Amino acid sequence: MFGFEKLDIWEKSVDFTDVVYSCTRVSAADECFGLMQSIRLAAVSVSTFIADGSSTGSRSSLVRRIEMASDSLQDVIVRSHLAMSRGFLTSEALKSICIAAAHQNRLLGCLRRSLPGDA
Repeated sequence: MFGFEKLDIWEKSVDFTDVVYSCTRVSAADECFGLMQSIRLAAVSVSTFIADGSSTGSRSSLVRRIEMASDSLQDVIVRSHLAMSRGFLTSEALKSICIAAAHQNRLLGCLRRSLPGDA
């Protein structure tokens, strides 16, 4: 088992990815520009950045990875809005993604604030 697998925030980021995957299910014929895939990849990158940051042993590297995970959350939201405006996502799916992303962002903020020292 890797160290990041013991982190609650990493487990929650995997849960976030599950929400995104559930909300972005569309048929291949409807998905001609890869928007759903890019949303999913951005969601996966959140847990990846958390895992990467936790393994470096460097505070500054962890802070940077937390920022990158937060950027990925913003990517998910922006792309989800675009997907909804193009009819790929329902407003209910967008709402679910936004709620899950906001929760994950709060967790990232708590982790960032819990780190000792100034960034």
